[in-house]
Amino acid sequence: MKLHPLSPCMTSEEHAKQIVVGAFSRHGWSRHEGTAIVEKEFETAVGLKVAFLYFKASADDPFGFVLSGEYQTEGRNAVYFRSLIRRDADSAKVREVATSFVIEADLAIMQSYAVRLVKDALA
Repeated sequence: MKLHPLSPCMTSEEHAKQIVVGAFSRHGWSRHEGTAIVEKEFETAVGLKVAFLYFKASADDPFGFVLSGEYQTEGRNAVYFRSLIRRDADSAKVREVATSFVIEADLAIMQSYAVRLVKDALA
């Protein structure tokens, strides 16, 4: 069944965003007021660095929302990947996609060189 972008059975942006923020919060991310919806500080060899995660309506797919992130390290964004949440996804699917995304983001950041140096020094 093809859904119209304004179909009432689709997940509203605000409802999906609340579910995503909840999933991210359960993994230690804090609500952020601004373009990003959450942030998290990471101890690195050069001091504290902040990562941001984003949620927005997809520009490429009118039937979805995009999760993305930013954590600059070694001249690149360690959270370079994105996840799509379909508007017709139920709450459980939204939570599942968000949880998978935040776990992958945490892992990518924890594997960055500056964070690994601190972890190795504490081991």
